[in-house]
Amino acid sequence: MALICEETCEQVPSSRATFTLCRCAPTYPNDTTPEFYFWCDCPAFGKWACYGMLASDKRFTSTPKDACKHVKIAWRATLIAKEYWKNFKLAQSQNWGMSFTQPHQLRGEMRAGVVVDERLNDIVDGIGKIQFTPTQGEIEKYNITTHYTVKSSGNFVSCSCKGFIYHNRCKHVNRIIEREKMLLNRRDMCISFAQYYLQYSCPEYT
Repeated sequence: MALICEETCEQVPSSRATFTLCRCAPTYPNDTTPEFYFWCDCPAFGKWACYGMLASDKRFTSTPKDACKHVKIAWRATLIAKEYWKNFKLAQSQNWGMSFTQPHQLRGEMRAGVVVDERLNDIVDGIGKIQFTPTQGEIEKYNITTHYTVKSSGNFVSCSCKGFIYHNRCKHVNRIIEREKMLLNRRDMCISFAQYYLQYSCPEYT
């Protein structure tokens, strides 16, 4: 029996339709190395391999001008959060922490900065990451593929992504196949239950 009985065509999201901003701290920090390194995989990323933030960098004056907007967002968020938590700890140490604005009470840019910094603090293999969805303008400007087309008929499934074109297999096709197998198993189970019910509850129909 064919896995998919009728010809279908559907759009599946592309994992490349997101930009990943990365931040990491140096392995062996000292007074001359940056406190953090930033880089991004978006097409607008600057000419440098990464951008280094020094401990002396300030919130309003140190943002790298030639960096992409994702680096600028993370850079500014890091400095905002650094400033906030420094003042928060100072308030706690001087016993007036309860009157200091708590994290859940923050609003506007301060709140956004602390949230972004918190997400970048979720470190895997020494690197904190945050993903950005491209705007419609970026999609058109850089010709970004947001979806792939998966066509299926019988046991043949194809995809418009480069992985399938070069290797004749891809994760998009695998997902469709696994989904159809699950639906086929579910259908067979429902038919079996129906036959069982008819056999023992309505013998005149068997």
